Amino acid sequence: MTGTKRIGLGMLAVGLALAGLLGPRARSSAAAAGLLPAPEVSTIETRLRVAVFPDHRLPIIQIQLLVAAGITSEPEAQSGIAYLTGQALRAGSTSRSAAVFGADLERLGGSFNVNVGRDYVTVSGAFLARDLDAGLELIADAATNPVFPAAEVDRIKRQAAGALLQGLQNPGTATDEQIWSVVFGSHPYGRPLFGTLESLPRITAEDLRAFHRGHYRPDLAVLAIAGDVTPARALAAAREWFGAWSGRATGSASPAAPAPRGVRIVLVDRPDFERAEIRLGAPTAPRDAPDYLALALANHCLGGAPWSRLARAPANPGSGYGARSSVTPLLNTGLFELAASAAPESAAAVVTRLRDSVAQFLASPPTEDEMGRAKRYFRNVFPLQFETLGGRTSQWLAADRYGVPADFFDRYDARIGAVTLAEAAAATRRWIAPARLDVVVAGPAARIKPSLERLGPIEVLAPLPALAARPDAGGGIESTPEQMRRGRELFDLALAAHGGAGRLQGIKDSAIEGDLVLVQGGNQVTGVLRQVRKEPYKMLFTTHFKQFETSQTLDGRAAWSFTGIDTNQIAEADSVRVMGLRAAYDSDPAHLLLAGLRPGAVPAYAGRGLNGGRETDVVRLAGPGLEPRRYHLDAQTHRLVAIEEAAPAVVGRISRRVFSDFKTVDGVLWPMSEERQIDGARVMMITLRIVGLDRGISDSLFARPARLKPPPLDLK
Repeated sequence: MTGTKRIGLGMLAVGLALAGLLGPRARSSAAAAGLLPAPEVSTIETRLRVAVFPDHRLPIIQIQLLVAAGITSEPEAQSGIAYLTGQALRAGSTSRSAAVFGADLERLGGSFNVNVGRDYVTVSGAFLARDLDAGLELIADAATNPVFPAAEVDRIKRQAAGALLQGLQNPGTATDEQIWSVVFGSHPYGRPLFGTLESLPRITAEDLRAFHRGHYRPDLAVLAIAGDVTPARALAAAREWFGAWSGRATGSASPAAPAPRGVRIVLVDRPDFERAEIRLGAPTAPRDAPDYLALALANHCLGGAPWSRLARAPANPGSGYGARSSVTPLLNTGLFELAASAAPESAAAVVTRLRDSVAQFLASPPTEDEMGRAKRYFRNVFPLQFETLGGRTSQWLAADRYGVPADFFDRYDARIGAVTLAEAAAATRRWIAPARLDVVVAGPAARIKPSLERLGPIEVLAPLPALAARPDAGGGIESTPEQMRRGRELFDLALAAHGGAGRLQGIKDSAIEGDLVLVQGGNQVTGVLRQVRKEPYKMLFTTHFKQFETSQTLDGRAAWSFTGIDTNQIAEADSVRVMGLRAAYDSDPAHLLLAGLRPGAVPAYAGRGLNGGRETDVVRLAGPGLEPRRYHLDAQTHRLVAIEEAAPAVVGRISRRVFSDFKTVDGVLWPMSEERQIDGARVMMITLRIVGLDRGISDSLFARPARLKPPPLDLK
């Protein structure tokens, strides 16, 4: 049950690439009746806007509360406070402790999630329609009456610091974070979601209370209720449970776009990186720009698709890998980004090549064939965006927040079809210019600087804090001898509960097959997952979703991938993807437990936790070469029931994996069900049908293909 990094590179990448477009028309019977029927919108006495989406096909309801309290609302000296405040909403209210809140939620069989972003926060939940009042009361209680207990705030701060440190250890995520900082500078968009190692210790529980009082206000919020409910019933319930929410927001929730300034070339000295990570970026179109859709289509042709010009460029093996481009639209501005990795000595050449690629694209804009493929992709590859209640409400809320025209969804196909080649070319010229691109290169400065400084004046940043230098690597506090003794004792009990260290170490190969459900913005995409592993570090991982299939193979320190999204191709994996696959290989239940036996591994007891209403013993695990994690072990059975870590491929987020339905397979206790969450929001469910151990899998299964697509960049 691994593959979060793989999914991030495969199916999730397809969805995330178009997230800013707010979704194309789904080709289904559900969509045939209308992509997004207009909700009934009212404003109650507290100035809270309420949007109701009646849908009586299923007896369920989806509730989403959008509050303009994201990173853009943070005081400059309190970077990270928006994230801490959002996460602490589940830590107890004036009427419930965290434990009582969890028990009430479990009794209803509902869900509760908080997502903090740059422009806003969403507090959401799903319930049976009969539980509308009870579910709405839970969400209102958490969002409007939190108490922010000091002990819980400290725990969330430690968790954020650990995730921040872990993100700095990942070459791709660390460099992605840095380009936002360089492009936007002191603008709120330049701040990391988790805050900084300097800001986090200074933020107190009282600071969270003040931030909540100033920014969680009804005049900066919209409540959406979708499902088996009438507008009158939903509005009455909203008045009942949000009618006492008062006050007006302080400060601006809509900062202006950053002022123009000179281009920067920044070299981040990371001697621990094997390769140079390269990012070029500049402010670009906001989501409500009239030509945003034309820009998004053009970017897809430049570097946003497997067949794009950057992907099709002839390559020089060993030089630049994974060249791609992206556009992230936000409020009042956005980010255009180019990304690649390379050998440190080739970093400057890759920067020049990326700049030249943009210049060539401006001189030779998209062709009819390229635009046709991009339009088909936008219309057809994201067909499930509006097929769930959560999907429809989240898309409407985002569109409303970003000022998208009210008829955008109903006219999506027409808008896509109406974009001309001239409009795409004009949008590219307006928003993308090589001379405006900031540059960030992260890697060993001694090997990069001699060639990079020939491109212009460079700024060299000192090495970022190393995660390994922090004793517990996941909380920012030293572990006592007693905590380490108790942690080792609990880890040994967990190993025994799952079959014993000897049996787990004796596994030579494994094979699993099951159903996979991806969740994004309330949408659910169902597929089939297959994984095969063989010691050491051989893995074949395949997912199949209706019209396309993705597959990745790992063989030691080499890897390659196949995708059938738009055109079949087999491509060499760059070093970042190889590292991600090796991490995925080590993240099945057996390897997660065996991590505690690695040389230098230090498990430390971190107190009691709660998972699904059951008490757990929490153990932090850190050590050389280990991803820092928090293990939740059932307090009675010692089974591994959950793991928390920094989310792979998602900067500044906490990932949680919850295991259940344990079965004994050849002497090993194996979870047959798993739920994955990011910042408390469900993103994936896995239900296994088959688990096989030690079947004598042949090495030929992981054999290198005779023909590989070369890395997509030419430096000659």
